Amino acid sequence: MQLSIKQNKSVLKDLFSFISLWREFYFTSNLIILLAVQKNKYNVVISMKIEEKIKKTALNYVEGWYSADSKRMEKALHSKLVKRRFVSPQEIWDVNTPWMIEATEEGRGKIDDINQGKKEVTILDYYNNIASVKIISDKFVDYLHMVFIQGEWKIVDVLWDFVK
Repeated sequence: MQLSIKQNKSVLKDLFSFISLWREFYFTSNLIILLAVQKNKYNVVISMKIEEKIKKTALNYVEGWYSADSKRMEKALHSKLVKRRFVSPQEIWDVNTPWMIEATEEGRGKIDDINQGKKEVTILDYYNNIASVKIISDKFVDYLHMVFIQGEWKIVDVLWDFVK
């Protein structure tokens, strides 16, 4: 069976298309495998950077309190923060962002040397744009809930108690 020139061109075009697709698939699949291997390495780096930023927010909160630095406290807090302490079934204390900033500025938590103040920060968990953090300071245990908003971690909720 002989093919016409037009049919030969069509067969060759199909063959080149197949070879081109095969090459693209071959190199792409190798690239995907390479990226999958590299992704695990980068996930560790990305996780470390996320955890550093979460910890920085927690330290702004506790060190801002210790140093009476209302700017650091304000940087750590979301504008709609609610901070609560369960006192009894009939009583729950709560404060908000303006109260925290004012109390910080007044020096209610100020200590002489913030480096001597206890500030154990434990990142309990994080997922996408939310995180849970525990801080043990000189006088308090705080459980923080954070959100990642506009490129920064912000504390939106705190449940706390006195250290016993």
